[in-house]
Parts: sequence; C-alpha cells; structure tokens
Amino acid sequence: MERKLAAILAADVAGYSRLMGADEEGTLNALRARREVMDGLIVAHRGRVFGSAGDSVVAEFGSAVEAVHAAVEIQREMAWRNEPVPPDKRLEFRIGLNIGDVMVEGGNLFGDGVNVSARVEALAEPGGICVSSNVYSQVKTKVGVAFEPLGKHRVKNITEPVSVYRVLIDGAARRPRTLLWLATLRRQRAVIAVLAFVLPITVVALVWNNYLREPACALQLPDRPSIAVLPFDYIGDDPKWVRLANGLTEDVITNLSRSGDLFVIAGNSTRVYEGSDVDVRQVGCDLGVKYVLKGSIRDLGDKIRVTPQLIEATNRNLVLSEPIDRSPEDIFHIQDDLTASIATKLLGYEGDLPEEERKKLQRKPPTDNLEAYDYYLRAETLGRGWSETQGEALALYQKAIALDPRFADAFAGYARIVTDAWLYQNDDVRPIPVARKEAYEAASRALALDPSSPKPYSILSALQTADGWHDQAIETARKAISLQPNNPEAYTYLAGALTYAGRHAEALAAMETAQRMDPKPSPQFRADFGWVLFHNHQYERAREELEKAREGGVPYLEELAVVYVNLDRLPEARATVREMLKMGGIINLEFLRVRYSHYKRKEDLDHLLEALRQAGMPEWPFGYQGRPERRLGGQEIVALTFGRTWMGTGDIGGPFVQEISKNGTFAYRDSRTLLTGRLSPEGNKLCQQYEAVLMGRKHCGYVYRNPVGTPAAQNEYIYVSPYASYRFSVKP
Repeated sequence: MERKLAAILAADVAGYSRLMGADEEGTLNALRARREVMDGLIVAHRGRVFGSAGDSVVAEFGSAVEAVHAAVEIQREMAWRNEPVPPDKRLEFRIGLNIGDVMVEGGNLFGDGVNVSARVEALAEPGGICVSSNVYSQVKTKVGVAFEPLGKHRVKNITEPVSVYRVLIDGAARRPRTLLWLATLRRQRAVIAVLAFVLPITVVALVWNNYLREPACALQLPDRPSIAVLPFDYIGDDPKWVRLANGLTEDVITNLSRSGDLFVIAGNSTRVYEGSDVDVRQVGCDLGVKYVLKGSIRDLGDKIRVTPQLIEATNRNLVLSEPIDRSPEDIFHIQDDLTASIATKLLGYEGDLPEEERKKLQRKPPTDNLEAYDYYLRAETLGRGWSETQGEALALYQKAIALDPRFADAFAGYARIVTDAWLYQNDDVRPIPVARKEAYEAASRALALDPSSPKPYSILSALQTADGWHDQAIETARKAISLQPNNPEAYTYLAGALTYAGRHAEALAAMETAQRMDPKPSPQFRADFGWVLFHNHQYERAREELEKAREGGVPYLEELAVVYVNLDRLPEARATVREMLKMGGIINLEFLRVRYSHYKRKEDLDHLLEALRQAGMPEWPFGYQGRPERRLGGQEIVALTFGRTWMGTGDIGGPFVQEISKNGTFAYRDSRTLLTGRLSPEGNKLCQQYEAVLMGRKHCGYVYRNPVGTPAAQNEYIYVSPYASYRFSVKP
C-alpha cells in the first residue's frame, strides 16, 4: 500500500445535531452553501477533499502553509456569512490540522496522520482552528497569524500525547479576498477570458486597498507611544473567570495609565470590542493609537495561562507574544509583569524596564482575597452610570469590604455610589441623611489604605464641589490626575469642579482631554460633556451630546431644555420641561436654586434658571401661585410656628403632623417618613433645614391664608416650600 506525508485538514459543524433538530431543511440548505465555499477555498489552496460525511470534511494538502491559509480563509468567510444570522442558527465550523504519514488507497487516506487531525479538531472552539505541534513547527514564521500553546493532550486511540496550538485569527469577520474569487469562479470556464483581464487589476486594487493604503482615520496619533487594551478573552465556561479576565484588562489599563510618557485609551472605549473578532488596524484607526493589546486567559487547573499579543496596528506586526503561566492566586503579579513587558516595548527600553519606571506603573495588589475581588468586579459592572442596579452594586462592595477590610478600591467604589445617592437625592440606593457622611468616610478610608489611588481623590473633589469648597475641589481633582495622567474620569471630575467655580474654558479643555482618551464615550460622559458645553455657550455641540446621552438612557433634561431655549427651539424646550414635571412634580425653579446653590458665580446659576423659566418651569411645586395679599408677614409666621403643632395634608406625603419646639426644632411625620430638623423665619419667609431633603441645605418659602380653609378640614393655611406645599391648621 502506498504511503506518503500529507497535511490533513479536518472540519465539522459545532452543534450540528441541535441545528438539525431545530430546522432540518434550513440547516441542510445552509450547509450545502457553506460546503461549496469551503470546497472552493480548499481547491484554491491546492488541496483535495477526500472524505465527507454529514457535516464533516477531511482534506489533504501538500503544504502545511497552504493548509493553514485555507483554514484561516475558511473561518473568516464563515464568520462573515454568520454576521447577519441569529446566534442560535449559525453554522460554526471547528477545524483541526495535522501533518503525518498516511496510507493511500484509491482516493482515500488512512492512518494516524488523519486520526490526529480529527482529534485536534475536537479541541477547537466553534469558529476556531487548532493545529498539532508538527504543523506549528513548520508554519509559525510563515503564515502571518499568531498561535497560543494549549499544552499536551491525551486523545482517543492515539498512544502519545499531542501538543496542540490554537490559531489566533485576527479580523475573523473580514471576508477573504482574491482566493474566494478564484474559488467561486474557477468552475465557470466561460469567464476565464474575462478573469485573465480583470483578475490582475482586482488583485492590485485589493492589495492597495487592504495593505498599502492607510485607512482614513478621524483621530491623529498622540505625540507619545499610544495603546488600546482590548478585553482579554477567557477560554472556558466559568463565569468567575470571565470577570477575572475583565478585571485583568481593567487593571492593566489602570497600571499603564499611571505613566505620563504613554497615551492609554480608557477601558470604556475598548470594552465595545468585547466578544468580537476585530481588525486591529481598524481598532487603531478608530481609537487613534499605534498599538493594540489583545490576549486570552485559560484556566489550566493548578495554574492559569495569560497569552498577550501586542500588535502594531498600522501594519499588524506582532510586537510581543509571551505566554505567562502562574497560579490563580498570582493574578495581580501577572498584571504587574504584563504591564512591565508592555511598557518596556512601548518606551523603547532594551532589556528590563528600569526600576524607577516599574515602580511608577505598579501599585500594591488591591486585595489578596479572590472572593472579595470577584465581588468587587461584579459591583464595578453593576455600578457603572445611572441605573437601578446601583443598590445591588453597593451591597456587593459591602461584601468585598467584609471579606477584606483593607480593600481600598472597594471603599472607593462604595464612596462613589453613596456620593451619587447624596448629590441626586436617591434614597432608593442609600438613606439621604447618612449618604454624605458615609461618602466622606469611605473615600477617606480608601485614601488612607492606598494614597496612590486616584479614585478617592476624584470622589472627594465632587463632595468638596457640592460643599462649595471650590479651590480645594480643583486641587483635589488635579491630584487624582497627577496619580493617573491617562484617567478620563479624573478629568471629568476636574471639569465638574471647574464649571461650578465658573472657570468654563478650563472645564471644556479638561472634557476634551478626557474625550480623546475615551473616544467611544458612555452616555453618562456625553451628558456631562453637554453640560460643560452649555456653560461655554456652545449650544449646538451641547445639543448633539445631550441628545445622544438621552438616546443612551441618560436624560439630562434640565440641560437639554435650556440648550433648546438658547437655540430658539422653544416648543422642544417646553416639551422637555413637561416631561420633567411628569417624572417628578416637585421640580421647580426654587428647588433648583437651592440644589445648585454651590455655583460660585451667581450669573452661572441665573443663566440656567432664566432659560428654564422661558421653557415653562414653574416657580414653586406643582405650579402653585399664591396671591401676595394673602401672604403672612414675619410676626404672623412666628406666632403660628414656635411651640405649636401643625396638622394637615401635604401634596407628596398625605396627612401629616409636625410638632415644633419653642427653639424651632421640629419632628415631622406622615404616612411615609419621619423627619427631624429646624425651622427659622427670615423676613416674610419660613425656612427649614433637614438632612433628608435638598442635600441638607436650608430652603425657604411663604405661608398663605387659605380663604376657603376651615379648622375641621385642617387647611386654614398653606405653606409653600421649594420641596413641597402643605395645607394645615394649628392645633389648638
């Protein structure tokens, strides 16, 4: 019997039985179409199909290089064809390659050379390619793709373990170029004459378009080494390790961001590529960077393997690909080693990274408790932006802190959530009376545990801004930036501090810096940017950002309304205000005057409120308008207040009782709340102050006689404050 050496390709469809069970006719039709393409590509690469049964294909090649090229082109074509197909109906092939001695009988091949290729194929992921070490050793420098070692595997009916490598396909969803043309047209002999003329022109055009011509990029490269770190893939099915892979990505970004000699894209912008095969050159163009880092994490039982790929985006050259094997407990040391390796390449050092640079990029491990770290990662995902999941995120931060009371990042995350709860009066997340205190305490605790972290500085800056400590808030935000110069969030906090301080041009510069680091921003970022643009009187740009934020689920309706007013789009402005009032009837100009009283410049607050007035915002809650002649004077208010008890009905809490001491302290209760605070007369107004409302700030209103009120109805007087209105009588 004849024997020979051959490269064998084995392929089958993942989940073929399930697909046939769901739609037999549709699956068969799709398979026929895919097989026609696959067979054509095999022939185009000088291969021959010699075995086919059901969904399986076995082919031989005289060259391992041609076999790998064919496999890559097949998977790219299949990915391209699968893009419009729902995930549960996709035909995804697995491909395995081996070189071995085979026996020839007629048109068939037999032997271990064929069997090993089938076993290697079974180790591939859907849409993926695995090769034996025999193939890898022959093609590793010749095929323009990278490989990830998967170790040795014992496979069925093969005596010796097989060393296997995964092919890392760059740009898997790109359609193959000239070879597909050749494969699909080769049978059409009637057009050979046309091909002879057209094909050279096509090849030249495609080579120019795809390899020689630089893509038209909207963003220019920075003046320092620039990088985007894409989400690392986890090869496995443990959701915990999926989160750890995301955590590794974020921590590498954070570490690299600490160097002012590098330019690093924010994780928010690279996260959009998660779960997709991407063309790194397009990523570099989209994000305006020279280098792209991608990679994978594989759980090997007693250790984990991280396989990074640092690629020069413009030419797709692989700059770094050195697998790192460590125990799972060493995940944070992997981050440090990976960061150092990348920085060494980007900064042009020969040999090891200098110790001074290494220290700049490193920070102590956030925790030595992987369970606490897992809770933290889950909280970080749930706590992004404005959502109903922030309460759940807060609980997860608390669990992380309980497991590791020295977990600085968990305290910082907790502080951020409760700061938002206080600033936006969201008592569904945290009771307002304790939120501000907890925010300061958690941020201060995070800072004490890790003075090198920028996160608590940013949070403290927001708290200081709201408390009116403008210079201190700006200084604190700048401290966060000095610790992590590539942190767009820190620049956003700085922009907030500068805006409330009335330094609008500087605030805009800070936001534009942040946007360059985060070119695919979140809806929340767009909302913040629109707010800064409004204060810089750039109303059209502000409208664009605010409307995109609204489409993304972050409606900054106050700012959108005032932008419409300044663009002379009053119908839209008034419609926006009506929408705000439907969402919460207590919104009114006096309420906002108190809420935004930390503006340093009165003209900035007036700029906002006057536009809202033109848009139809009422002066008092629910549009209440009291007649001046019925308004009580200061002495009349005092007589009704100190040492008295009010009983009546509020427009947001129903029946209430409010007991007021002779020195002005009070206790208020209705069907929903129990509050304590202090009342004080100021001229002809009655003012109140308590922690649960309007960030604990004093807010004042008028008291009116109700001409139709009676003691029996407990509605002889009406007290209108920025927060609510109350109809009441004084207990005899």
